[in-house]
Amino acid sequence: MSKCNSILGISKILSIISKNGARVHFSGVGGASMSSLFCLSRYFGIEVSGSDRCDSPLLSHLRARGADIFIGEREVLPEATSLLVYSLALEDDDSELVYAARVGIPIVSRAEYMSALAECYRERIAVSGSHGKSTVTAMLYAIFNEAGKNPTALSGASLGDGEGNFAIGGLENFIYEACEYKDSFLAFSPEIALFLNLELDHVDYFKNIEQLADSFDKAMKKCGRAIVNTDDKMLEKLAIGKENLISVGSSGGEDYTYKITEAAPSAFLVNLSRGGEVVCRFELSLLGRFNAVNAALAATVGLECGIDRAAIESALSSFRGIGRRLERIGEIWGVPLFYDYAHHPTEIRSGLEALRASFGREICVIFIPHTYSRTAALFDGFVDALSVAEHRVITEIFAAREREHTVSAEALASAAGASFAPDSASLSEALPRGCAAYIVMGAGDADWVISALYSAAREDEKNT
Repeated sequence: MSKCNSILGISKILSIISKNGARVHFSGVGGASMSSLFCLSRYFGIEVSGSDRCDSPLLSHLRARGADIFIGEREVLPEATSLLVYSLALEDDDSELVYAARVGIPIVSRAEYMSALAECYRERIAVSGSHGKSTVTAMLYAIFNEAGKNPTALSGASLGDGEGNFAIGGLENFIYEACEYKDSFLAFSPEIALFLNLELDHVDYFKNIEQLADSFDKAMKKCGRAIVNTDDKMLEKLAIGKENLISVGSSGGEDYTYKITEAAPSAFLVNLSRGGEVVCRFELSLLGRFNAVNAALAATVGLECGIDRAAIESALSSFRGIGRRLERIGEIWGVPLFYDYAHHPTEIRSGLEALRASFGREICVIFIPHTYSRTAALFDGFVDALSVAEHRVITEIFAAREREHTVSAEALASAAGASFAPDSASLSEALPRGCAAYIVMGAGDADWVISALYSAAREDEKNT
């Protein structure tokens, strides 16, 4: 049974879930987006259940609040299940998927189901791109909140200021990440879609940049208005000839032009102009120029949605970032420790350059490669990006959904001039002391790495 052949269409999904007694089951409910949809469905009064192979604090929290969630391998679905929503992390031979196909329970992807729920909202705002989706989604949530719009928002990370990864508001504005993986964002038809950047990633599905660009091209055509960062050369090419396009960039020939000046290593002044007139001006207090670009793009969306300039400026000037994105999580050996979800060479380079600008030399990165396919396909890019840090440590590859591999973390470490640390003991030995800052990077299991860092620092303190 191929999940790729499971498309029902929005009207059919809505017909199924609107019937009395309908039950929607979520396979892989522990994922950030899946758990958000689970909660949103409960809010709409839909009977729901969920399952995942591994437990988590989030799922424990949901069960404590009465959610019907199962942990472990299951070969059947709850009685009266009317629709199965699956995570793309699942394999085609997953027992619940196989059971649903055998007994005739309709099966849809997370994106298909989310697209159906999105029809409940007057204005749908999608955020797409290879990098920065979660941060910009959080920025837009802050902007619309500041303007009193009471938005609903779904993100792959926190929405900032102690928020979780989703917020249920009114039915006016629905702000969400639209991920390109396996063409997921083609399930959506938003009124406004923001396109941040385009680089080859998800190489277990996209075989080359041309295939990925074609997918982005189709996504641009499916939205009412496409707001595009034309400083990105790939997106600039796709923008040619599109009538529904609003361009944003720094060259001066776009619909909106941004100018960014550095006020400090972790603060940027941003001017956004249209037709030569400044229409928005704010200071962003975050590490990394790329975040200032993200903020300029978010401001453009706000203006295009009719948000008052003052609300946009206030929201972005007070925005302090989100969890797991260049997040300062503590201190070891008397210097800052950061964590960043970065798992692509561009993200790694951008994050390390931001730290260098703020802390100078002697930065140490501990990198957790994510998936064998990405590590192999972007191998040289990782070597180049990691070179920005003076000290480099690489852990074992986090396989995630993959089972087979043709590349090793040890080979990457050798090519990058890094130490290879497959476990806590070797990591402690490999860590240099006396750096200006330390950062853990990667989308895999970072808990053991962070724990090992703190343990090494405590052990040193005991021995001094």
